[in-house]
Amino acid sequence: FKNVRVIQQFRKINKIAMPVDYRLFVEGNFFGVAKFGFEINSILYNFEINKPIDPDVFDMAVVTVLPDADNKDPHYWETIQTIPNTEDEMEAYHRIDSLEAAPKSLWENFSWLSLQTKITDNFSVSGPLSIYHFNRVEGHTFKFNFELYEALNKRLNSNLELAYGFADKRFKADFNFLYSLGEYRIHKIKVDAYDKLNILFEESDRYNLLTSTLTNLFLKYDFRNYYYSKGLGITFNSEVLPVLDLGVGFTTRSDKSATTNTNFYVFSSDKEFDPNPPVYETKLNTISASFSLDFRKFIENGYFRRRVSGGKSYLLIFGDALYSNDAFGSSINFSMYKLNFWSEFNSFKSTTFNIGGKATFSYGAVPYQMMYALPGNVTALGKDFSFRTLKFGEIFGDKAFAAGLKYSFNDELFKMFNIPLLKDSEMTLTAHFNVAWLTMAEDSRELNKDLFDSEILEFQRPFFEVGFSVGHMLIPISVEFTWKLTHLNGHNFVIGINTVVL
Repeated sequence: FKNVRVIQQFRKINKIAMPVDYRLFVEGNFFGVAKFGFEINSILYNFEINKPIDPDVFDMAVVTVLPDADNKDPHYWETIQTIPNTEDEMEAYHRIDSLEAAPKSLWENFSWLSLQTKITDNFSVSGPLSIYHFNRVEGHTFKFNFELYEALNKRLNSNLELAYGFADKRFKADFNFLYSLGEYRIHKIKVDAYDKLNILFEESDRYNLLTSTLTNLFLKYDFRNYYYSKGLGITFNSEVLPVLDLGVGFTTRSDKSATTNTNFYVFSSDKEFDPNPPVYETKLNTISASFSLDFRKFIENGYFRRRVSGGKSYLLIFGDALYSNDAFGSSINFSMYKLNFWSEFNSFKSTTFNIGGKATFSYGAVPYQMMYALPGNVTALGKDFSFRTLKFGEIFGDKAFAAGLKYSFNDELFKMFNIPLLKDSEMTLTAHFNVAWLTMAEDSRELNKDLFDSEILEFQRPFFEVGFSVGHMLIPISVEFTWKLTHLNGHNFVIGINTVVL
């Protein structure tokens, strides 16, 4: 928003014991195109001046709605209403309630560009964009998703995904069940059961299925690798403190290699898909533990606690540990520890500074499919907080540190330096900087030696890259320019397109 003006006005009515009229006026200009404004009136009553405040008043809740608020009958709200509604207000509220209660047909909720189609208030199915995808392992694949959300007084969320690939001739299923406990649903039990095709290094994947489908069908290029996984897992998470969430879980899974099963291509070509690499086939029984620290305040809306930053800078820290041991029935003994952080800092005017990072450390021999890969990119496509000069899944290991910095200047520099044309063009400028260190332990290298047919790339010395992007406030696409600073090779400078669409 540009040129937003907020005026707060207090008007005392008679004596202090009487109500006080509080008014808020807001005027603004949306992207310099459309002006807007609104006015809020409120009454303050039954107050005292300079009353001592209990230190417990300042907790983490900004606004609290009691859990039984939706169960109160209309008569209750009439008895506590400070100022009676006018006839116009009553008519408006009645019209709003009638519109919200009016049933909608299936076609009113349907869109050809949607991933999910809403059937009822708590149930949806696959939308047109999510029914079909294509890759070199499954071939033409149809996938159907059934989602139940916020059922049983907004405590139950469940999802069932069924898929069939015409190239590998296999049915896949993925089911998850999440039930929330507690007054504000701060304790959660989750169950996952699956027999599906996994994406190798999915943790570092920034792209959607539509992107890989298009590159497969029209470029005959599948940037992902795959493997089959069958398993069952259960986790329990609880908010033990307003800023601290802890979790524990147990998972049993079996991983198997997948192979390339098709060479279908929209255009006639002699080119073939690359072979899908094998993984370390094994059965794992693992115990996990997790934590998250979130110092942002929250709104209690009667059902959930919604974290809000209030436009202020904030920091999030979260991590997990995974243990695999033959005492649990696993075929491999190893442990993995991961620590993540994300922060956003307000800078001058409308500019912001984001820092995100991950540290991974392992003991023992880690299977290939469970290692960490630096988030690279696909040809000329780029994503925020990824390494633009690296390929997808190019650098991987079991010990790593990676961090990304993004400084969003928006159009403030163009205005500050009064640059002709650019200062009023709504063009945006963003700078990015990435750093990484990554190696593979000898135990992991020995365990997976039969899977690697080429030299394993490592960053025993820090890897750095830096760049910037130019875009527009109204267009979700920007052009990026990135340079390698260390580990130079034939791809030291990359020009790419960054968009949230792909």
